[in-house]
Amino acid sequence: MKTKSIIAGMLSTMLLAVGCNKEDGGNRVTPEAGVKTYASFSVSLLNQSTRAASNDSNAVAEETKISDLHIYIFNGGVLETKGKITLDGNNKGTSALATTTGTKTIYAVPNYDATGDIGSLQSDFEKQLIDAANIAEENGFFMAGKTEATLIERTEDEAKLDANLIKIPVARGAAKVQMQFGTNVPVKPVVNAKVANAKFTLAQQNSQTYLAKLVDGVSPKGKKAEQEDKENDGTYDHLMKLPTTDDEFKWINAGTTYQNTYATSKYLAENVNENPTTGNTSYVLVSLQVTPQAKANGDGNVIETPLTPGTTFYVLAKEEVSSGKITFASKDDKILYFEQETDANTYKTVDQSVADYKVLKYTNGISYYRLNIRDIRKTNLTEKYAVNRNHYYKVNITEISNLGFNTAAGTIPTDPTTPLETQTYISADITIEAWTVVDMNEPLG
Repeated sequence: MKTKSIIAGMLSTMLLAVGCNKEDGGNRVTPEAGVKTYASFSVSLLNQSTRAASNDSNAVAEETKISDLHIYIFNGGVLETKGKITLDGNNKGTSALATTTGTKTIYAVPNYDATGDIGSLQSDFEKQLIDAANIAEENGFFMAGKTEATLIERTEDEAKLDANLIKIPVARGAAKVQMQFGTNVPVKPVVNAKVANAKFTLAQQNSQTYLAKLVDGVSPKGKKAEQEDKENDGTYDHLMKLPTTDDEFKWINAGTTYQNTYATSKYLAENVNENPTTGNTSYVLVSLQVTPQAKANGDGNVIETPLTPGTTFYVLAKEEVSSGKITFASKDDKILYFEQETDANTYKTVDQSVADYKVLKYTNGISYYRLNIRDIRKTNLTEKYAVNRNHYYKVNITEISNLGFNTAAGTIPTDPTTPLETQTYISADITIEAWTVVDMNEPLG
């Protein structure tokens, strides 16, 4: 009773203590644990105080919507209270949640009703799996955040008046990717072609994500021992497979500058692996229309006449499908392009050095490139090739150094254990800003 009297006498001045006890005039006041109380909540996106996108130049309206807020209060690692809070236009609660006094761990989960039964463990709650297909919906992104707070005794009305207001920062469960393709992207002489109509999509995204960020330091099935490729297609089975038809890729046209809209962005779940390889790393799949500036006949004679944009052409190539490496037949350090398949086959008999090369068809001149999402500031491979939630990856193509693959599937080596560091197709300069932004300046080839 004495403790309650002290608290009652300080109601007008006492604020919620987060991670510590309240101290006033040198006298420490410890709230009585386990007494019925009420708390209200407000949430803010990291680097953003309200739901208005204008507070973050890297956010668009669809990425900031919070339609509902679910609260989960843990006491000693066990779920004690849960409920749904209504919010005003500034993401501040207009209702209060009945709970008990004492030090708690509180989870805020906007736009998603997480699984959690009273009495369940916090460790299980944090590791529950979220379907990655639903984490970046136009009407509300999956988000999550937690804080430690000490709740004191308050009435429901007092809680609504901010007496027990808990502020919780939340982060989007998705990462964002955009790509730009400038007007004067250099093309190396070996390519001897013009490129246009840059498009991009994503490949090898995680199909699931944890509710909490990287509970075990890696994403679901991010440990080497948990990864399998039963289908022998070069992509580990827990990741999304490449579509089988072009329409399913849902390509986005790259602008000459970044177009920061929901419609021009791709979103994916975090993907952090203990041992990053070609089979488990998420990447940006790029499509370019390649127009050769010269063509060869069956004798290997080169005619300096550009093909018409969109023309199907053929090349001779030696593929190492297990590693993803490809070597093109060339003359005078320029790739040989054939307008007719028969000419390509004829040349194989003329030049015995390419007799074992395959004829590859580039339908409508489309070439595909792989850009592993990465942060070159990191030296540890796990961190370097990680896709992190609430990060914004801006991919800037800086150079075309070689002809790409004739199919999207060609960007995936058949051996999923191929080390990423053996790949020479991409490089990146990355900066991190609010949302968080990761700039990737990328040559292709």
